[in-house]
Amino acid sequence: VGIDPSLTMAWEQLVIAYGKQNNPGRSFLARAEVAALQGNPSEIKRNVLQAQKTLPKQGPARLRSEDLQRLAEEMEEDKKR
Repeated sequence: VGIDPSLTMAWEQLVIAYGKQNNPGRSFLARAEVAALQGNPSEIKRNVLQAQKTLPKQGPARLRSEDLQRLAEEMEEDKKR
C-alpha cells in the first residue's frame, strides 16, 4: 500500500486485515483512505471520527487521520464553490 496508495482494493484488504487483528482504529483509518480515493468527504469524516476514538493521541496514524479530516473539509469547500 505504501508504494501505490491509489489502489482501492489494497486499502479494502487492509480494512479487513485490521479488523481481523482487532485493530478498529487502523481499520477505520483504512476505510477513510478508501473514501478519500472515492471522493466521499462525508465518509472520510465519519471514518476518521471512529478511528480517532482508538488511535493513539500521537503518531503517524493520528497525523494521517488529521490529514484526511482536512482533506474532507477541503473537498466540501470545493463543492460549495
